[in-house]
Amino acid sequence: MATPKRINLGLQGGGAHGAFTWGVLQRLLEDERLEIAAMSGTSAGALNGAAVKSGLIENGREGAIAQLDWLWSQMAGINDMRLATWIGGPFMSPGAFSRALEASAPFSFADTYSRMVSPYAYGPFYQNPLERIVRQFDFDEVCAKTGPDLFICATNVRTGKIRVFTGHDISTEAILASACLPEIFQAVEFEDPQTGEIEAFWDGGYTGNPALFPMFEAHLPSDIIVVNINPLVRDDLPKAPQEIQNRINEISFNSSLLRELRAISFVQRLLSDGTLEPGPDEARPYPRDRRRPADERAVCGDQAGAHRLYHRDAETGGLCRGPHIPRPAFRPDRAGQLCRPGSDVQLNSSGCVGSLGLG
Repeated sequence: MATPKRINLGLQGGGAHGAFTWGVLQRLLEDERLEIAAMSGTSAGALNGAAVKSGLIENGREGAIAQLDWLWSQMAGINDMRLATWIGGPFMSPGAFSRALEASAPFSFADTYSRMVSPYAYGPFYQNPLERIVRQFDFDEVCAKTGPDLFICATNVRTGKIRVFTGHDISTEAILASACLPEIFQAVEFEDPQTGEIEAFWDGGYTGNPALFPMFEAHLPSDIIVVNINPLVRDDLPKAPQEIQNRINEISFNSSLLRELRAISFVQRLLSDGTLEPGPDEARPYPRDRRRPADERAVCGDQAGAHRLYHRDAETGGLCRGPHIPRPAFRPDRAGQLCRPGSDVQLNSSGCVGSLGLG
């Protein structure tokens, strides 16, 4: 068998839409032509990344798939209305759950309550419903030096800057911090191993969803697959309160990724026209976005079309589209709803898979 192609993965956060990423990861793990070298994850992406790394260390590809199955079976078992907008309901038919949920009195009450009442109002009765699941990870495996590099993104509340946890800095608290929406959860406070100070953290989606720069290291491969689960484009104007809030969240949680992609494209242009010279000792002068043109729609292609795996042609160096990826689990459809598992589909609309060439 030929040597597997090493790839990096950028795992975006998006609540229950992280179940879409579950399906993408399962398909990638089933393909022995690919080897995961590094993962950068935020929120649900951090949970998926931790599950994959732990499973790979324990029992290879089969172990990673089993860990993902375990994770999302646990997520589906959470019975907490505070998570109505986060966890959603991935096991109902397309559209039915979304319409029923938004029209239901319990959801309307929980949604309004979460926006009007601080999570600190619970006092001593507060408990993060994700903690029970995250504490069950084997952190000897999650933090191991072997296996793919893992980067967990969170936002420092005090400084407003991104904090990327990796290696033995990753903990239960770091993963909970990465998934800490401040309207629902109290800030996750713990001693940051980097500073030795007690710091408070919120969801990493505000500053890196996901952060790509940790995977620019010379020992990592030159391709990143970004699993984007927050729609970039919505043609219809949001009018209902939930639709408006949902679109605000989508724009906010895509902005950091788009900024980073624009920066990559900008430096690439400077290198191409000779304005900026690569350093003499740099094996890879700067990450290069091989998509053309470098604009918002090029980040994930036309939202009305199918997204595929992108790869670099060995002869021309140009961007090529790979085969469609069968979906073994769930995906968000164009309306941001969740579909039942079933037949293979293309990675389209709300979710996309793309590749960044960094070499």
